[in-house]
Amino acid sequence: MAYEPTCLREGDELWEVSSRCLPELELFEMLGSVTFQVSRFDGAVWQSSDEAQLQGSLNGAPLLRTIIYAHGNWMTSENTRGRGAYAYQRLTQRASEPIRFIIYSWPSQRDGRPLRDVYEKADRSHTDTYYFAHLLARVPLETPLGLLGFSFGGRIVCGGLHLVNGGSLKGRVSPTWPSGRMVRVSLLAPAFDRTWLAENREYGKALNSIETLVNIYNSQDPVLRRFRFIDRIGTPTAAGFLGLTDPRATQPLQSDTRIVQYDCGPYAGSSHDEMNYYQNCCAYNTALDNVLGK
Repeated sequence: MAYEPTCLREGDELWEVSSRCLPELELFEMLGSVTFQVSRFDGAVWQSSDEAQLQGSLNGAPLLRTIIYAHGNWMTSENTRGRGAYAYQRLTQRASEPIRFIIYSWPSQRDGRPLRDVYEKADRSHTDTYYFAHLLARVPLETPLGLLGFSFGGRIVCGGLHLVNGGSLKGRVSPTWPSGRMVRVSLLAPAFDRTWLAENREYGKALNSIETLVNIYNSQDPVLRRFRFIDRIGTPTAAGFLGLTDPRATQPLQSDTRIVQYDCGPYAGSSHDEMNYYQNCCAYNTALDNVLGK
């Protein structure tokens, strides 16, 4: 896939924020600060930028609707730009106002045997929840914000939200948001346990700042069907396979009015290919409209 967008609408901004230069979680505490690699699409090519320029854009135009996209596994940096550019172009077809689109690029390129690599990327996506939380904490309070995540990207999105709402993961915390900060979230085949958004679970504070969550899952997904093998201790079921729920809770997730869920199995079929969801799942436009504030 070519990774240059075909066009950039007037008034729009297209950025890439990459954590591919940042270390694993074990070295997280050694960082004095989190410094991302930043690029910006100028309408023709990607140009190197920096965090100061991105922060200047965020602070200078805080009311510009901002959407951050987190991709899934086995994506090189070039493929990530291509996938992000495609998502941006789909959004522009439905957006009635200018947007700032930020691609969050994390080190998910395939490395080694498939099963071992999946274990390693699950661990790395856990690390990136902290880095993603640092990015979220830099977005001004008044900025209308939408988050879009596919597969492990959904794990990064929701883990980051849990942290900025005062949660912790493995005893670690991150910068936090002011009370009352709200966002819209759309998840596509999210690769985390279907109970993790429930209170007192791994991402239990994420819902504190979610206005509306659209979860598109696929009950025929052959990869997420085997999600239980990612956890070598428990037997998790992916939220992207059978939907968000927690049957043990007194207020189960499936009855939360903020959460809207669609099973795209009849349309996407036996596939975990992100493009297949985009092109064949009729609920995808609902996910886009959600992060656009519609």
